[in-house]
Amino acid sequence: MRAPENARRRLYNPVTPMALVAGTRLGPYEVIAPLGAGGMGEVYRAVDHRLGREVAVKTLPDSVLADPERRARFEREARALAALAHPAIATLHEIGEADGRPFLVMELVEGLNLSERLAAGPLPIPAALALAGQLAEGLAAAHARGIVHRDLKPSNLALTADGRLKILDFGLAKTGTRTHSSGSDISGSPTAALGLTSTGMLLGTAGYTSPEQVRGEPVDARADAWAFGCILFELLTGDRAFPGSSPWEVLAAVMTDTPAWSKLPRGLPVQVESVLRRCLEKDPARRLADLGEARLAISGPPSDATWVSSAPRQALWRLQHVAPRRVALWLIAGAAVLAAGLGTTWWWRRQPAPAPPPSLAILPFRNLGGGENAQWLGEGLAAAVSAQLADVRGVRVFPTSSTIEAVEKGADAMRVAKLLGADMVLSGSVQRAGGDLRVIFALIAAPVGNQVAGGTVTAPAGSLFAAQDELAGEVVAALGLPTAAPPTDDTGLPRPEQQDRYLKALGLLQRYDQAASVDAAITQLESLARDAPDSPLVHAALGRAFLGRLKLTRDSSWAPLAKSYCERARQLAPHRPEVELTLAQLALASGEPRKAVPLLRHALSVQPGNSDAMLTLAQAFDGLGETASAEETYRRLLALQPGYWAAYSKLGGFYFRHGRFRDAAAMFRRVTELNPDSARGFSNLAAALQANGQYELARAAAERSVAIEPTAEGLSNLGTLQFYLGQFAAAVDSFKQATRLAPASFEVWLNLGDAYRWAAGQRSLAGPVYAKAVELARQRLTLDPEDGSLRAWIAVALAKTGEHAAAERELASTRAESLGPDGLYAAAVVATLGGRTQEALGLLRKAVDAGYDRGLLARDPELRTLQGAPDLVKLLGDARRAA
Repeated sequence: MRAPENARRRLYNPVTPMALVAGTRLGPYEVIAPLGAGGMGEVYRAVDHRLGREVAVKTLPDSVLADPERRARFEREARALAALAHPAIATLHEIGEADGRPFLVMELVEGLNLSERLAAGPLPIPAALALAGQLAEGLAAAHARGIVHRDLKPSNLALTADGRLKILDFGLAKTGTRTHSSGSDISGSPTAALGLTSTGMLLGTAGYTSPEQVRGEPVDARADAWAFGCILFELLTGDRAFPGSSPWEVLAAVMTDTPAWSKLPRGLPVQVESVLRRCLEKDPARRLADLGEARLAISGPPSDATWVSSAPRQALWRLQHVAPRRVALWLIAGAAVLAAGLGTTWWWRRQPAPAPPPSLAILPFRNLGGGENAQWLGEGLAAAVSAQLADVRGVRVFPTSSTIEAVEKGADAMRVAKLLGADMVLSGSVQRAGGDLRVIFALIAAPVGNQVAGGTVTAPAGSLFAAQDELAGEVVAALGLPTAAPPTDDTGLPRPEQQDRYLKALGLLQRYDQAASVDAAITQLESLARDAPDSPLVHAALGRAFLGRLKLTRDSSWAPLAKSYCERARQLAPHRPEVELTLAQLALASGEPRKAVPLLRHALSVQPGNSDAMLTLAQAFDGLGETASAEETYRRLLALQPGYWAAYSKLGGFYFRHGRFRDAAAMFRRVTELNPDSARGFSNLAAALQANGQYELARAAAERSVAIEPTAEGLSNLGTLQFYLGQFAAAVDSFKQATRLAPASFEVWLNLGDAYRWAAGQRSLAGPVYAKAVELARQRLTLDPEDGSLRAWIAVALAKTGEHAAAERELASTRAESLGPDGLYAAAVVATLGGRTQEALGLLRKAVDAGYDRGLLARDPELRTLQGAPDLVKLLGDARRAA
C-alpha cells in the first residue's frame, strides 16, 4: 500500500496548470496549495482566517470561466451540495465569488481516495460492506432530495483517517426529480465525459456509467445504483465489473457483458450478492431503485428509535436483541412526549403535588391558501404557538407531534382530546388576504365540545410571527390567565418569507420519527441559516433536527453537528429551554446522563410545563441508576396527566426494564383502556403478562394486537405465546405470517423451525427453515463477529438438524463472557441435544443467574429430557408447578 503521506501529492495532477497560486485570497480564504484538477474544476487547500480552520476550495479554471455551460454546471453543484447534510457527503460551508470567479468552500477531507485504496487490492468483506453501507446511505439521502450524482467512481469517494467514507464532486449532479421517470434535467446538454471535452458526449466515467447513460437517455437514481454496484463489485474483488483496455472497450462491456460473478469472495452474505446483481441489471426497469434497500441489506435495519435511550445497558440489550421465542416489548412511539405543567423538581419528596392546571391540545392549522407548503406551515404555526404558550403558567400544552399523530389517524377535535386527556382543544385555519394574514381560531372545551372562545386574528404584511403572538394572547385572555410578556429574544427572522420558511421547517420537525421529514427540515433550516445567520430560532431548530437524525440512525457522527448548532443558539440567546433540552438529550444519547440533569433542571425552572424536559429528566435519573427518583418523576407525570395513555406506557416501560412485570402489566392495561385501538399497547401488555407468568391472558392480549394491526412483531409475540402454551400448530401459522412480513429476521425463521419441530406431523418441514435461519444469522454475524449470543443461536439451529459437530465448533469459537442469558440458554439446549446433561444443567443455572426467565424453562419442550433431574427441579422451583 502506498504511504499515506503521499496521498496529498498524488491528488495533484502536475500536467494540468492550476489557476491559483499559494497566497491567493478568495474573500476570507487564503489558498495554501493545489489538491486536484479535472474537467469539473480545480480544488485547493485553503485556510479560513475567520475560524482558523483549513478547508477545500473549488473553483473553475481560467479557461472555462467565460463558458456559460461550465458556470451553470458549477452552480448546479452548489445547489446540490447546499441541499445535502449527511456524514457520508462532504459538507458545503459557503458559496462565494471573488473578482468574477465563483467558488465553493467545502469540508477538507484528509486521506486517501477509494481509487488509491483499491490499488492495494480488494477489501475484506466486513470492511467492504462497511464502506458500501455508508455510500448507500449517503446516496439514499441525496436521492430523497431529488439529487442524482451521475459521476460516482472510486476517485470521487474520499476515506477519512477514521475510516469513514465521503462522497465528493457533485459537478454532474442532476436535480429536480424524486421519481424514476426522466424528470426535467436542469443541466441542459450533457458535456464532458471520459476525460473528453467535446460537447455532446455522455455524462459519467467509463466503467461506472450505466447503459442508459451510454445510450444518451435521461437518467434517474437508478444510474447511481448501477455505479454503486460497480464500486461494490470492485471493493469485494479488486477488479472492475466491466474491464477493458480503452474507454470504448469498457463502454462495449457495459452494454453487452456480464460481470465475472465467480470472482465474488466466498462467505459473501446472500442478500448482499442479491442486491449487487440487482444494481447491475442492464434494464433500468429491473434494477434496484432504492439504495436505502441496499443499505438495509448490507448493514441491517437501524436500531428501533422507540427504545428508551437512557435505560441501563443490560436492560437495553434485553429489549433490542430479542432472543428467539421471547416476547418483545415495544415502547410506544408517536406521541411519546408528555405534557405536564410542573413546578420545580428538586423538592418533590417534601411537598404534595398541586392540582394540575387545565391542559390544551393545539391542532395543526388548516392552510386555506393550499400549495405545497400548506400542511407544513399549518403544523409549524401550531408548534410555534404551543412553544409560546409553554412559557405561560396556568395551562399545560401538549406537544404538536402528539396531536399530529392523532389527527393523521382520523381523529376529530374531541377524539384528540380523549386520546390525550386534554381539557381543551384549539383549532383554526390560516389564510392570506391581500397584504394581510388572517387566522380564524376556536377554543373548544372537552368532552362536550362547547366553544369557549373564538375569533379572527389579523396581522399586517403577512407576518406569521405577529399572528402567532396575537393568537397566543387571545388564548391566554380566554383562559383568564395573566397576560404573558412578549418574547424578548430577537428572532433574527424579520422578513415574512423567512418566517414562512422557518415555520415550514418547524412543521416538518414534528414528524421526528420519519427520516424524510427530518431531512427535509434540515435542508430548509440550513438554507435559512445561510440567509439569517444570527437567528437563535433557526440554530436551535437545527440542533433539534440533527438530534433527530442521531436518534433515527444511531450514528454518533450527527452529535457534533447537533451540539454546534445548539451552542451557537446559546450564544445568540442564552438559556433557551429548548436548547438546554436538546443538549440534555444529546448527553443522554452519548451515555452521559449526569451532564443532562443540571440542564434539565434549569429548563424546568424557566418552563415548568415543559413535558419533554420532564420526561428526559426521568430518563436521566434512570440512566444514573437513581431508580427511586426516576419512578417518582414518572409518577409525578402520571398524576398530572391521568387521561394520557402515553404517560402510562412510559411508566410501564420503566417497570418492565426493572423486572417489575406486575406493575408494568397494570400500566399497559391502562394504555389499552385509554387507547383501545393501540396494537402496540396490547402487544406490550402481552409481553408484561407473559413475563409475569400469565400466559393465557398474554395470548389473548397478543391476539387483540394482531387483530388491530397484523405486524411481524405482534405475530411473533403471538406465536411465542402459543408455542409455550403447547399450541404448536397455531404457532406455525403465526410464525409463517411473521416471516412474510419480516423475511430477513433470523429470529422469526428459527421460531418457525421450532414450531414445525414440535407440531404434530410437521417435523420434516423444520430442516429447511432452520437452514434459512442459519443463513440469515451468518449474514448478521458478518457485521458483528463478536456476537457470542448470535453464534449460540446458530449452534442451536445446527444441533436441531443433527449437525452436532458443527454446533460444537460454533460454540467453541465463542467467548464465554460474550454470552448473555439468552446465549447461555442456547448453549444449554445444544448440550441437551448432545446428551451432556450435567453440562446443560450448569449452563441453565448460569442463564437463570444472568436473568433468564425460569417460567420459560419450565414450559420449554426442548428440556423435557431433563425435567426429572433434581438439579433442574430445584432450579425451577415454583415456576415448574405454575407451568
